[in-house]
Amino acid sequence: IAYGREIEEINDLIKADGLIFQDIEDLVAAVSEENPSITRFETSVFDGNYITGDVNQAYLERIDLARNE
Repeated sequence: IAYGREIEEINDLIKADGLIFQDIEDLVAAVSEENPSITRFETSVFDGNYITGDVNQAYLERIDLARNE
């Protein structure tokens, strides 16, 4: 929704008064503070670090090629 758009356009699209941007480290820290029993977060959609440990750029490129065939 945000790609290629200015903040005001995004606000209008999602009918928000404003947007707050938070980096992933701060998000993880905030959740950890609220619930210390959670020790690992699945954040690959944000940082590309997959929890399975076996997803890398080559793997993603293979998937992309298979989709286009």
